[in-house]
Order: sequence, then C-alpha cells, then structure tokens
Amino acid sequence: MKIRDKYTDCFNDSQTEILDKYVDYHTGPDTYNLPDNIKKMAAELNKAGLEFREMGEGFTEIHSLPGYYESVFKNKVTPDYSAYISQMAKDNKENYAINGGLMITWEELGDRLIVWENLMNKYPKSQLIKSITDNYYSYLSDYLLGMDSDLIYDSEEGKIFDDKMEEYNRIIKKYPNSRTAKKTKELIAAYDAHTPEDQIGEKLNLRR
Repeated sequence: MKIRDKYTDCFNDSQTEILDKYVDYHTGPDTYNLPDNIKKMAAELNKAGLEFREMGEGFTEIHSLPGYYESVFKNKVTPDYSAYISQMAKDNKENYAINGGLMITWEELGDRLIVWENLMNKYPKSQLIKSITDNYYSYLSDYLLGMDSDLIYDSEEGKIFDDKMEEYNRIIKKYPNSRTAKKTKELIAAYDAHTPEDQIGEKLNLRR
C-alpha cells in the first residue's frame, strides 16, 4: 500500500497538465465529455485499479479505486485487517468533504462513527488499532465540532442546528451505550450550560 501510494503520488505529479484540464470536461453531475486520449487513459487507469477523482475547487487527482485493496487482499488477511480494508473501501466510495463541507449526510457520518467504534472495541490488540482509533476520532471531531462550512451551533438562535440535533437524538436513542452517544450527550450539555464555542472542544476532551 505504501509503495502504491508513493507511485500514485508521483504519477499525479507527472500528469498535472491533464489533471488541471480535467474539470473542463465536466458537463454535469457525473457526466463528462472526455477527449479520446483521456478516455483511453481512464481505461488504462481502470485496469490498474485507478481512477480520476474530482476533489473540489477544480482539482482532480488520480486515486486507487475504493475497492482495490479489498479485491487484492480478500481472504488473505486476518479478520481485523479484512474489516479495516472493507470499511475503508466503503468510506472512500465518495468524497467525504469538499471545501470544508460534509459531502455525506450527518446520519451517514453517525453510522460511520459507530462502525469505527465497534472496530475499536472488537480489535483492541490489532496492529491496526492506532489507525482505527485515529479514524474514529477524526470523524468524531467533525461530528461534534463541525467543519468550516458545516457548523453545529446557530449563534443567532442560540441553539444547535435542527438537522444536527435530530441526528444527535437519533444516535443517542439507537446506540445509547456507545462512546459516540456519551460524547454527543456531553456536547449537548455543554451548549445547554452556555459554554463558549471556542471552549467546547477542550470541554469534551474527545480522546478521553
């Protein structure tokens, strides 16, 4: 995986002219009018388990197909590695965030959190536990603290945005004993106590 990522990075660096122009071929949602040479290149990339992927703000990169590693390592690794690779494939099916805004729904993010939390609990001694834990807390931070273009708290109304609150209530009700639900309750309590927004992250202490 490290070698492939290194080669893919080098390939991206060598194809900047094509990648810079790729957005110009975009004619609609998931619709492209690709020149013949780019179609041929896309087909060759696909054979190697690679694809063009738009990253937002006009940027395009060459990435491994979401399920590439799953197809390579299927039935060849231990259950923890298999579960990790499978979930990474699911997570990478679409862009997670663009321009500081979430590209999946908040409900999908909540469910994704539970999956990673379950992996932490199921495989605490896995060699992958650091990566699993890091993924969980990265998602948890976005879920509870929001993103640049996806805020949690409506300062004018003095409350958590309705769509976020609806999701928080769902996760608390559906997974009441989860760490995710526990931290979500702490977030709601912090806002109810009128904790300043810039102190919320410290108050929650997400890693504990």
